[in-house]
Amino acid sequence: MKKPCAIWVFAVILILGGLITLSGQEEKPTKIAIASEGETMESQVGSQGARCPWFLFFNGKGELTETLENPHKEKMGGAGTSCAKLLADNNVTIFVAGFVGDKMAGALEQHNITYISFSGTVEEAVAHVLDQQDPMIPVPLQ
Repeated sequence: MKKPCAIWVFAVILILGGLITLSGQEEKPTKIAIASEGETMESQVGSQGARCPWFLFFNGKGELTETLENPHKEKMGGAGTSCAKLLADNNVTIFVAGFVGDKMAGALEQHNITYISFSGTVEEAVAHVLDQQDPMIPVPLQ
């Protein structure tokens, strides 16, 4: 009779331990990167994610936090995977560009970065991403 009781106690301890562990984990804060033709919010979204001249970084509130000239824009090969790594190293969670090639898309997925295809200004792209944000609904991959 004592064995089933001990098993129940052990199971409850495991479940509670798991819940405590999960409650201590915080979600990664949203960081948005926009492929851009220029270094301002009025610039057009870059037509190609890996070959864009600039990356503009925004926090989850849509505030511009950093601009970075794309060091891989003229790379002969592997620009997509190199850019995906650069975005991951900068803790990006959402990437926006006019087009993302297959290799870059795969690399972004490996780094758990959501990507969105968008045409318009950087400012419009940020507004679009923020409009799509809902804690219960993930941003769709496009």
